[in-house]
Amino acid sequence: MKLTVIGPGRAGTAIHQHACHAGLACTLGRTATADVDVVLIAVPDPAVAEVAQAIPVGPLVGMVSGSVPLSALAPHAHAFVMHPMQTIQPDRDDLQLTGCAAGITSTDEATAATASELARLLGMNPVPVAEALRPLPHIASVFASNLLLPSLVSAMEVL
Repeated sequence: MKLTVIGPGRAGTAIHQHACHAGLACTLGRTATADVDVVLIAVPDPAVAEVAQAIPVGPLVGMVSGSVPLSALAPHAHAFVMHPMQTIQPDRDDLQLTGCAAGITSTDEATAATASELARLLGMNPVPVAEALRPLPHIASVFASNLLLPSLVSAMEVL
């Protein structure tokens, strides 16, 4: 499987690192490269649709966003979401996504199978998530990742 990851931020860099470790032919950058099987968009949510529209039709196109609708990947008929359900830390050189759940949503069963295979190759555990329900695991992940620490700090201050 040849993979291009668009978005050299925290998520894109971590995914690229896992892909290289898994032996996948993978490039990381700001645009899609030619002759790839899968393009994975790992950019800030407001930029997803614009980036998707700039990708030539052909490869499977996915994104890592847990909150952007799958329809944002138009005009790509075979599209998916692979949402890692954990906080991704910057500047780490370990395989921090290993063992985390990855919410998988797709336009069709064949694309879902490929997205799930990719998640497994990257060391994640794919979990099917219906498009209508996708915001819920995203919100739960945000609460668990982003709101837990302030609660613990507050509890420590009270103690």
